[in-house]
Amino acid sequence: QQFGITTAEITSKINQISHLSSTDDRVTTISQAERLFAEAKETLEQLELEIRSQPPSLRQKYTTRLQSYSAEHKKLEVDFRRAR
Repeated sequence: QQFGITTAEITSKINQISHLSSTDDRVTTISQAERLFAEAKETLEQLELEIRSQPPSLRQKYTTRLQSYSAEHKKLEVDFRRAR
């Protein structure tokens, strides 16, 4: 759930970047997005650690979910680089 909230905030920042004309506003928004990316990455790392502690019967289900979240994170990174 935390990852979903963070990625929604990242998406919002990416959309804002493309519409900002002030350099100061762009720099601030880019900085905020970078902080959110770090937060999302930390959440992914925490999930990975939690998955390792799960019984094997649940591990595959959560590993698949983690892979999906990681793919979404990478897509957002590409979108962010384009917006900058």
